[in-house]
Amino acid sequence: MTKEDEEQDPLERLLLDKKSINREKLTEALEDRIGIDQETAEPVFRAGWQNLSNRRKTIYYLLYRKAVAALGKVKDENEGMSSRDISDATGVNYDTLRSILSR
Repeated sequence: MTKEDEEQDPLERLLLDKKSINREKLTEALEDRIGIDQETAEPVFRAGWQNLSNRRKTIYYLLYRKAVAALGKVKDENEGMSSRDISDATGVNYDTLRSILSR
């Protein structure tokens, strides 16, 4: 251990860049569930999408939005969506979706 390590405040290990994401893990999570259209950045739902639970559809869709923003296909401030828009995009019932998001 160097002298510099000894002098570093251990709390500094908690400091993160909130915009930093693990692109590899995000890709691994999405690649079998949702692709991204190269031209429109719209979601391309993969085989088995309809068999996923509503909770999983919601989570994967939110991760898709994170990926689209990370790729620069939408501005960071447009990453979020209304519950109604997410419901329409995923096919998850609006009331069910709101319940999932509130948890």
